[in-house]
Amino acid sequence: MAAFAFVLVTLLASIHIETTVGSMGVLAPVTALAVFYFSTTFGWRAGVIAGVFGGAALDAIYGRPFPGTSTEMVVVAAMGRFWLHKGDPSSLLPNLIPGAAVAFVVSFPQLAWNAWSVNDFFRDTSLLLFCVGFGAFALPLMIQVLDYFSGKFSLPKYKTARADAKSGTT
Repeated sequence: MAAFAFVLVTLLASIHIETTVGSMGVLAPVTALAVFYFSTTFGWRAGVIAGVFGGAALDAIYGRPFPGTSTEMVVVAAMGRFWLHKGDPSSLLPNLIPGAAVAFVVSFPQLAWNAWSVNDFFRDTSLLLFCVGFGAFALPLMIQVLDYFSGKFSLPKYKTARADAKSGTT
């Protein structure tokens, strides 16, 4: 029950941060990074459920004509499980790679949907590069913060997720 509350509060906070920053014209995939964290730490079910609801909430808040964010979030959850078994969740520096990949997976379809002229293409390319850079540096920071609070509530941590998965607890 504590894990459910942690995931719910963190998901709502990430949606709030993303939409607040997004209302200023900055594309920051905070919710996708949280879904990646949930999928790696709490299991694929938590990642997929949080991704579907988080993506639907973002599409509804932004009023997007094509609601594909939930599908992108499911891909992000799958990336989290792949990274758990093939990557290195125990240290922070290698997490620049999945942070950038998550940001690309979420932002590229949204920006490609709007790129109809040359001016939009160059503007969207710079937004994409900013978003990928943001994701690369925000994921290790998010891991530090969320692992701190997970430790306070005796919940699984990202840095020990691989050992937990091998022992069968996630």
